Amino acid sequence: MESTSTQANDILDPSQLLEVLNAFKRGEFEHRMPVDQTGVAGKIADTVNDLLDLNQRYQSKSGHVAIGTTQMQG
Repeated sequence: MESTSTQANDILDPSQLLEVLNAFKRGEFEHRMPVDQTGVAGKIADTVNDLLDLNQRYQSKSGHVAIGTTQMQG
């Protein structure tokens, strides 16, 4: 049986996810989801963080911010 602390790390905080996504939308890539999440919540957090990292690298190489299919000159 899993411990209570492990189970608590498998809960995604939707307000935190929204905060990170809104920061991303504004071009603020330093915001990240917690890396201590487990289960499905951990996979979602890791995927969001990976997407932010990819976009940040793209922006640093090209000078553009790619959000969805839209690119804004940086």
